[in-house]
Amino acid sequence: MECHEAKKDAKIIDEIVTYLIKHGFDNINIDIKRSKEISTITFKMKHTKQTEEMFTNIVEELNQHQEVEIEEFYWQLLGESDDEYNFSLLGTIVNKVRYYHDIEDSFLEFIRTRKHSC
Repeated sequence: MECHEAKKDAKIIDEIVTYLIKHGFDNINIDIKRSKEISTITFKMKHTKQTEEMFTNIVEELNQHQEVEIEEFYWQLLGESDDEYNFSLLGTIVNKVRYYHDIEDSFLEFIRTRKHSC
């Protein structure tokens, strides 16, 4: 069976960067950490009141349980629509999403347990 774990991480990055750019963020830093079992992808951008409200809502929608049984099918559907964002679909391939901030920066962190190492 072909391993798609790296592509799933790339889909997360693509979906979130596209969303952020379309919502006016123009300085986005991405930190990717991959171990044999876990991927952690952290997006960093300037903190504003808007980011706090936006990301609190996104995190609520994304923090559903990872559904390993359907993950292999759903990850391929991500990014198929330019007009809307289906964060519940993205939520099926991540274990946890968290938002936090300091005085200057906001962070949106995605953690997913991988089935295979690639």
